[in-house]
Amino acid sequence: MSRAGAATTLRDLTLQDRDNLGLNDVSFSADGKLLADTGPDSHVYVWDVATGRLADTLTTPDQQSVEPAFSPDGTVVAAASGPDSEVAVLWDVATGQKITTLTNPPQPVGINALLFSPDGKFLAVGVGGHVCVWNLATDTLTANLATPGTLINALAFSPGDTFLATSTVSSTGTVNPVGLWDVTTGQQVATPLAGMPEIQQRGVQGLAFSPDGKLLAASGGGGIYLWRVATQSLVSTIPFTGEGRLPITFSPDGTLLAAGQWGSADHAYVWDAATGRLVATFTDPGGYPVSDVAFSPDGKLLAFADQVGDIYVKVTSQLIS
Repeated sequence: MSRAGAATTLRDLTLQDRDNLGLNDVSFSADGKLLADTGPDSHVYVWDVATGRLADTLTTPDQQSVEPAFSPDGTVVAAASGPDSEVAVLWDVATGQKITTLTNPPQPVGINALLFSPDGKFLAVGVGGHVCVWNLATDTLTANLATPGTLINALAFSPGDTFLATSTVSSTGTVNPVGLWDVTTGQQVATPLAGMPEIQQRGVQGLAFSPDGKLLAASGGGGIYLWRVATQSLVSTIPFTGEGRLPITFSPDGTLLAAGQWGSADHAYVWDAATGRLVATFTDPGGYPVSDVAFSPDGKLLAFADQVGDIYVKVTSQLIS
């Protein structure tokens, strides 16, 4: 797989790989030179950010691919075969060759979330209501965390690999949707946002730790909730009325918070993380819902993936000016 040798010129890009109606996810490589996206087909598309050209196409075993993720060192890209499968696949970024296939214990619902640990040693896979944690050095399952729900719809590692946050949904709506787990022991240590009716009834659709690990952001239930990890307390709420899947991410310096809207809206938003002030609104040019958002590792670019597989890469400073 070819990679850009020169520094990326900051410019807006529109990447159009296919016309596939469905959920599309996006992820930057560690150096910001590559962008991977998945959607309702069996492929992972890897783009050269400098040129806007397709650098590689990787194939999963099933009819759909979801949740692309680059390892922290940028040498490996992973994706799942979709919500009807328990299979996650890892490829070598440089060669495009498959490294391994991880088959998770079967659940009534397949994979809906996938995430590398910050040190790159582990891969967390949300399959059904369980989180399977794989040791990538040995390809062995080291933990199987059972949440009270039936579907994991978001995962987030804290920056120091100390905690894993999970968001789960259930058919009854009677469980607390957010859990905080000790990665070392595999024990649940907190239930962020417990007892909040709006969270209990409508669930949490997105999770993100701030870069310093002090805050956990959760999107859903009519807002974005910032929860302080050390004191296990709610710090602030940003009103947000989006419905459906609400992907959320911090900028690498922690000053911005971005969220998309998967539902009837065609917008994504960027807020000042400290004040909650809305600083930018992105409107999808095609009028489609925004299914995922991602900052480049240096924070200079912000990518939006929409319902039909188009990706819009924006220069962050120009977007919020």
